[in-house]
Amino acid sequence: MRPRVCDSQTTTPAFRDVLDRLSRREDILGNLGALEREDLMKHGTIKKYRSGDLVHSQGTMHNHTYFILRGVIRSSYLSHNSKEYTVAYWSKGDIVGGPYFINDDTTYLWSGYAVEPTDVLAISGKNLRELALRIPTLAVAMLDALSFKIHWFSLLLQMMGTQSVEGRLGILLLGLGTAYGAETEDGLLIRYTFTQSDLAKMIGVSRQWVNNALGQFQKKGAISIVKGRFLIRNKTILKESLGPVD
Repeated sequence: MRPRVCDSQTTTPAFRDVLDRLSRREDILGNLGALEREDLMKHGTIKKYRSGDLVHSQGTMHNHTYFILRGVIRSSYLSHNSKEYTVAYWSKGDIVGGPYFINDDTTYLWSGYAVEPTDVLAISGKNLRELALRIPTLAVAMLDALSFKIHWFSLLLQMMGTQSVEGRLGILLLGLGTAYGAETEDGLLIRYTFTQSDLAKMIGVSRQWVNNALGQFQKKGAISIVKGRFLIRNKTILKESLGPVD
């Protein structure tokens, strides 16, 4: 039997499906019972950061996993040629650090910066591993949260490897809207403020290009900007930037 060869009619819709479930972000602490949460909290330390503060640094020894209690943290990667790429933004309920969250003998692959005043629960990998073995609810909640991270990184990888520059911006806005959007009468409002530089770093292009592309999306009625935040008014137009749907 000859192997089946997938054509563009099957692969293109499949790529669009990568947005599914991005809205179902897991709040690890919110999934724990009161006693389980108390147990976790007493094994860690609450730390507070101001906007712009470094939470953890790429290439340094992993000594804590951070549960976000309040605020937003930006994860970024600095390449060997000093180009910085924003990997993701994480908010209340998410964990940052890692990627080996329950080990202390590894290094951080990314840096984390507080985007706004942020509180975290910092806990060692050793303690977190012991707690996960003892508290099944915590272990399952962490698996769900890590699955979401894999989903997001898969989106970035597929976007960078298969999409035009315009398509990258379209899928990024759709992804941010799915993960961080709030439905309003006028459309889907992305709750956090993303600058043009932020978007450029996430899709590997210049800020000037993002400025031009956003202007085109605005002219077409796909998006508008409300108090510094993006409002998605027409998802179909953004989807069309990914190429034709058969």
